[in-house]
Amino acid sequence: MRKAYLMGNTDNNFDLSNQVVQPITEQQAGIQENKDNAFWLIDSCRDKDASIDIIKNIRNQFKPNVYLRPIVAIVNQNNENIFGVDAVVTASKLNEEIINNLISRFEPINQWIDKAVRHSNVQDSGYVFKILRLIVSREFEFVPETSPQKLLGYTYPLLDLVERQDDNSLFKVLDLLESQSLISGRFITKAHFCCHCECAFLNFKEVCPQCNSDHLNSDELIHHFKCSHVAEASEYEQEGEMVCPKCDRKLKHIGVDYDKPSIVHHCNECNNRFQEATILTQCFNCGRNTEPENQIVRSIKAYKSTAIGSNAAIYGMDSLFSKILQPKFNLFSTKDFRQLLLIEKERIGRYKISTSSLVFIQFDIEKIYISLGANAHELFTELSEIFKSILRSSDVISSQNESLFILLLVETSTQQATVALSRFEQGIGDLLTHNLGYQLDFLSHIEQVSQETELDQSIDEFLKPNVS
Repeated sequence: MRKAYLMGNTDNNFDLSNQVVQPITEQQAGIQENKDNAFWLIDSCRDKDASIDIIKNIRNQFKPNVYLRPIVAIVNQNNENIFGVDAVVTASKLNEEIINNLISRFEPINQWIDKAVRHSNVQDSGYVFKILRLIVSREFEFVPETSPQKLLGYTYPLLDLVERQDDNSLFKVLDLLESQSLISGRFITKAHFCCHCECAFLNFKEVCPQCNSDHLNSDELIHHFKCSHVAEASEYEQEGEMVCPKCDRKLKHIGVDYDKPSIVHHCNECNNRFQEATILTQCFNCGRNTEPENQIVRSIKAYKSTAIGSNAAIYGMDSLFSKILQPKFNLFSTKDFRQLLLIEKERIGRYKISTSSLVFIQFDIEKIYISLGANAHELFTELSEIFKSILRSSDVISSQNESLFILLLVETSTQQATVALSRFEQGIGDLLTHNLGYQLDFLSHIEQVSQETELDQSIDEFLKPNVS
C-alpha cells in the first residue's frame, strides 16, 4: 500500500495516520528508496519559500525514484500558485479521504516510475533525459503559462524547478526533444525575444530616424480640399475651431472639407521633422535597442510525449555523441559493461598480479548539443578522437547516460590512468574553449578495480557531491 511522505516546517496537526502519511526529512528523502511512496506532501502554509526550496531539491535529485514522484503542496488558499508541483490541497480540507484520492490519482504515474526503475536504477544526471521522463510519466499535455516573473515570459510549471544555468535551456531542450520526435508540439502562439539575452519583455517605440531619440511630438496633417493647403493640425486651430491658415475658410466636416492623410513627427532632441518614424525595440532586461526584425521570434507550443519518446524514457536515449563514438571503438551497453567488469574483477582476484582502473568522466555533452544544434556533429567527431587517444583496443568504454562515461582501462594502474586522464582533460578543455568560447564543467574520478568494486556504489559516490 502506497502512502504520502510529508516534509516541511509544519506546526499543523493534520490528524492523519501513519498508514497514509509518513513524516520524513529532506535528507532521508534524498537517500531512501521509499518504494511505497505515492507522492511527496509538502507543507507550504507557514513558509512558502522554504517549501519551494524543498520542491526544487526533490526535482533536482538524480534518483528517478525521488525526482519523478508526484509532489502535492499544502497551501492556505486554494488559488495559491506553486511551481514544480502536481497538485495543491488546502490545509483546511486535508483529510485521509483526500490523501487516498490523490494516491489513486497518481497510481498510473507511480506504476510507470516503478517500471522505469526496474529497468535501470542508474541516476539520471542528464537535464534532457529528466525533462523527457517528467513529460512521459505524466501522460498529459504540458501547456505553457504566461509569467511576468520569468525572463522568457512563459513557463511550464511542473518543469520549472528542474534547474539549468541558462534561463532559456528548457525551451532549447523542448525544441531538441521535438526535433528527435520524442515529444510532439502543438502551436499556441508566437512571441518576440531579445536577440541578446532572450528576454520576452520588449518595449516597441517610435524613434527619430536621425538621432534615434524617442522624445517625439506627433501631430496630424490636415489637407484642405478647397485650396489644397496641407499643414499640421495645430496650424488650423483658432479659438476652438478649424480655420485654414491659407484661405481663412472654416473646416467643419472631415471627408467633405478636409482629410487627414498622414502624421508628422517632431524630434525634441535634434528638431528633425519627419513623417515615417523608425521602430525600435528596447529590452527591459539588458536595455539594448534593435530593430524588431532582428529580434528572435519563437513559436510557443504545448507538448506531449510520443510513442518513441515513451520508449526512450524507459530504455534510455541514444545521444548523438554516443552514435559517433560507436563506430570508432566498441561502445558497450551498460549491461555488457557490467558483465565485462565482473569478469575483470574475477580475473584480478584469481591471479592477484594485475592492476586495472575504472575512470569516471562526466561533462555536459547535452549542453553542447543544445548550444550548437545540428552543428554539434562536427565538434562531437573531434571529441571522439580525444577519447580515442587514451583508449587501447583492450580497453572498454560505456555510456551510462548522456553525460556520464565509464572507462575500464585494463592492466593500467591508477597512476598511469591519471597521466592519460590529464592529457584527455587538456584536449577537451582546449577544444571546447576554442569552439564554444567558454569551458564546460568537467568531473572525473579514478579508482582501482578490486573484487570489492561495486559499480552502482561507485557511480553514486562519484555523483553524490554534485547532487543539489
